[in-house]
Amino acid sequence: MDVFPSITFKYDIETKAVWRTLLTEFETGKEQARKTRTFPLRTLNLPSGSLHETKIKDLWQFYQKQSGAYGSFWFVFPEMRHWYKEYIGRGDASQTTFDIPSIGTDPDQLVVYVDNVETSVTFISGGGQASSDRILFAAPPALGAMLTSDVYGKLRIPARFEKDELTDKLFHFMLYTVGIGIKEKRL
Repeated sequence: MDVFPSITFKYDIETKAVWRTLLTEFETGKEQARKTRTFPLRTLNLPSGSLHETKIKDLWQFYQKQSGAYGSFWFVFPEMRHWYKEYIGRGDASQTTFDIPSIGTDPDQLVVYVDNVETSVTFISGGGQASSDRILFAAPPALGAMLTSDVYGKLRIPARFEKDELTDKLFHFMLYTVGIGIKEKRL
């Protein structure tokens, strides 16, 4: 998968977590809620503002290369920050090395959980998909065990463009006014 172009935006990237909760309201006024996702999927809005014309051209070419909303790519948040309970994957009782969803991770602030229980791992800088950092377990996590982590670094997520049909003029206009939408996806 391609990696989204490294661009410094004038403003922060707007991030929204989408949990997809099912709510049922009864005539008595009570509600019943059901969570359909263990982890949220994020929608991002790349901020509007002034970008150099060459950066806009790079983004447009990347959009074309992805065929709009069709192609998947790795999006790496440009700033270092804390991210909590980020999904790594599931154990298969044989694999010991896993990519973590972070680049430039501070190993002193890395906490890994197996089924919500803190677990010690060996940190490996880089080497993963899209240059993500990795972890090594002494023994493979059990089949189906959920692996999550708290990290301080640049979050790396699989994503796609939100809009599928944009002209070059509309793409340029959106970058300057409302921003460009990106949606996280599960692989």
